[in-house]
Amino acid sequence: MKNSIYDMIGALLVALTIPTMMVVGIIADSIFHLV
Repeated sequence: MKNSIYDMIGALLVALTIPTMMVVGIIADSIFHLV
């Protein structure tokens, strides 16, 4: 049971990492344009 929970958390983190990196890139890009 524990292993499946860890697998779900791992999959969720992987799924959230890609959009988070995209958002961070967009924010960094807008900051560089302001500076």
